[in-house]
Amino acid sequence: MKKQTSHKRYLRLQKYVKFTEAPIGNKEEVNTILSKSSFASFLPTSLSPKTLNEVVDFTSEHKKVVLKPVWGCQGVGILIIEKKNEAYIIHKDEASFPSTSLLVYLADVNIDEYILQQFVVSETTNGLPVDFRIHTQKDSEGKFVLTKVYPRIASVKNKVTNYSQGGTTVDIQSYLEPKYKEDWKVVLQSMKVFALQLSEFLDEKYHQSLNELGIDIGLTEDRKIYLYEVNWRPGVPIIFNGELNHAKSLLSYCKYRSKSLS
Repeated sequence: MKKQTSHKRYLRLQKYVKFTEAPIGNKEEVNTILSKSSFASFLPTSLSPKTLNEVVDFTSEHKKVVLKPVWGCQGVGILIIEKKNEAYIIHKDEASFPSTSLLVYLADVNIDEYILQQFVVSETTNGLPVDFRIHTQKDSEGKFVLTKVYPRIASVKNKVTNYSQGGTTVDIQSYLEPKYKEDWKVVLQSMKVFALQLSEFLDEKYHQSLNELGIDIGLTEDRKIYLYEVNWRPGVPIIFNGELNHAKSLLSYCKYRSKSLS
């Protein structure tokens, strides 16, 4: 008897088990779905390059870009590329490499496994890169609610913000209030509304099968939201009661799903 593949086992189990989550596509697929929706205006200008010349042309147009793996996670493998006059600076991890030719530097990269985006300036008052993770989950009624919103701050300029890459965080109010003064609640509310609407939209696209999402956004000086990416199995936020909130929502949703079994 042939050994079943993981996919076959998954399909077989679906007949008997109520799964609480389902995967969404990779960065390129999600980007394509959103680019044809009302969320298109929240996307950085992006390109799924097929040749290195496309990377060169895109970088020449936008001057500073982000090249990241389509299936990447935790900020691994991300490159930030700047064009300065006729030369380039490539930022990787905490190091920077000058290059006179992107074609030479990226010669060994399987470029069709990457997505290219314009660099969005989302910074702290000290000029460090910052993005915001918005964690959403379904509740006891099968509706999306907010689990947690928190900023992720890079340790140095031109570096990704992920914890695995040395990023840090603070309580959302502690970050927003000093920067936006009396408007901090308005800024936070705009993030929450955006995340919940996006979660509901993707849930419909994936046939109401999603349970939780980790939505990463940038916020420019003029308060414009840019969507970086959506994660279907986000790491549980271990700070500010994140784990507790996550567990409560997960148990409530499992109870909701169990009703359909009776």
